[in-house]
Amino acid sequence: MRDEIFGPVTSVIKFSEIDEAIAIANNSEYGLVGGVFSTDQVKTHKVVGEMQCGQVYVNNWFNMFYDAPFGGYK
Repeated sequence: MRDEIFGPVTSVIKFSEIDEAIAIANNSEYGLVGGVFSTDQVKTHKVVGEMQCGQVYVNNWFNMFYDAPFGGYK
């Protein structure tokens, strides 16, 4: 999952441990947008805090204000 697709696409990846999921998410060149879908708020906050993305969505996708500034991380 190294390539970032510039379009309305999401990838779903299985993982065993939270740290593995974070490593997969951070293994990208640009770090533009990421998403977390979970019912566990504690784990969600840990993952969001460690993701290297300009935007991170939680339990939704592309719910944003278009007049707000945005950009990548890396």
